[in-house]
Amino acid sequence: MSQRQVAQLYPLPAADLSQLQFHPSRPQILLSGSTDGLVNIYNTTIIDEEEALHQTINHGASIHHSNFLSDVDIFALSHDEKFSMYELVTNPEEGIEEPSPIHFGDMRGKLAGEYVVNVIRRPDAGSVIGVGTHRYVPAGIFRGSS
Repeated sequence: MSQRQVAQLYPLPAADLSQLQFHPSRPQILLSGSTDGLVNIYNTTIIDEEEALHQTINHGASIHHSNFLSDVDIFALSHDEKFSMYELVTNPEEGIEEPSPIHFGDMRGKLAGEYVVNVIRRPDAGSVIGVGTHRYVPAGIFRGSS
């Protein structure tokens, strides 16, 4: 099988990256999450680094998981289990102010767990938050909606 480069990643410190995810319906859009608390959205079809950066989200804490939950909904979960929802800017040229994020705070107490495993998108447009504990009890899975 031959390999070919399908996207150009810009000078990102590899040790700082914690997530790389493609957009669910726009394969040229790539999300990166990093330990500096930033979630960056890139258009991989653009060569110039500054122009390729589509959006930057500052979650304020080291990113554990981040991904698209729909075509416009983005979540960020920090290593201290703080969860927030953000909206993808669909046309950055319009100069429209980004909607305010929804901050849910520390999910451990809200979902009776000791850590969040991950948040995943469901085919029906909902989402699932998996939580766990270090004690021997069944892990919880909580279903959300977009």
